[in-house]
Amino acid sequence: MEEDKHELTEREEEVLYYLTQSLTNKEIASILDITHHTVKAHISAILRKLRCKNRTESALYAMQHDLFETLLRYRPDSKQP
Repeated sequence: MEEDKHELTEREEEVLYYLTQSLTNKEIASILDITHHTVKAHISAILRKLRCKNRTESALYAMQHDLFETLLRYRPDSKQP
């Protein structure tokens, strides 16, 4: 399936969204109310699954492979009650 191509979990997609916004691990952890160690684990999984070398490359990958539209649902102003 095309939409499952990247096989990221919802939480990984959420973390990836914040990576595309250039947030630090500490900022992401604060927003998601998780530890920075957990953020690092999610980023490691994202890099592995997307076959990227670093967080910048993963953000570029997201934008170049039409993941950005999917990630926009994680904007704070788009949260559903």
